[in-house]
Amino acid sequence: MLLEAVRCPTCGALVNIGAQDAFARCSYCGGQFGVTRGLYGARLAAPAGITVSAQLLASTEAARWLEESSAILQAGRTAAEARHQREMWRLEHEGALLSFWPLLLVTTFVLGPIFILVGGMGVLAGATFIISGLALSLRGWQAQGRLADSEEKTVRRFSETMAQYDRRAAGIMQTTERIQTQIEAMIGAM
Repeated sequence: MLLEAVRCPTCGALVNIGAQDAFARCSYCGGQFGVTRGLYGARLAAPAGITVSAQLLASTEAARWLEESSAILQAGRTAAEARHQREMWRLEHEGALLSFWPLLLVTTFVLGPIFILVGGMGVLAGATFIISGLALSLRGWQAQGRLADSEEKTVRRFSETMAQYDRRAAGIMQTTERIQTQIEAMIGAM
C-alpha cells in the first residue's frame, strides 16, 4: 500500500495515509479530517466537513489565475500590435523615400546629356552624372524589392503572432469555462 504524508489541519503534525484514503485520524491530536486532491494533484487535508470547500477554493484560485493570465496575454497582444504598426510605419516611410529613384533616373538622362553637350569638363561631369545616376537608380530598384519582401515578412510574422495569441486565449477561455462550471456544480452541491 502506497503511503503519502499530509499535515493535520488541526495541529500540523504529519500523518501517513493510503493513496486512496478519503478520511484520516491524526495520531498526535486525535483529530479527524478529510483528504482530497488539490489543483495540481497534491493531497490536501481539511477538517472532515469542508472537503468540498477545499476543492472550491482551489478551483476559485485557478479561475483567478486564468483571469490574470488572460490579462497578461491581452497586454502582450496589444504590445505586438503596436510593434507591428511601428514596423509598418517605418517600412512605409522608407518606401516613400525609395519612390524617388525613378525621378533620379529621368533626371540623369535629362541633365547628363546637357552636361555632355556643354563640352569640356561638362563631358566628364555628364558622364559621371549618368553613371552615378544609373547606379543609384539600380540600387533604388533593388532596395524597393527588398522593401517589398520586408513588408511581406512583417505581415506574415504579425499574422503568425496573432494566431498564437488567439490559440492561447481560446485555451484559457475553455479552461476558465470548465472551471467555472465545476465551481457552480460545487456550490450547487453544498
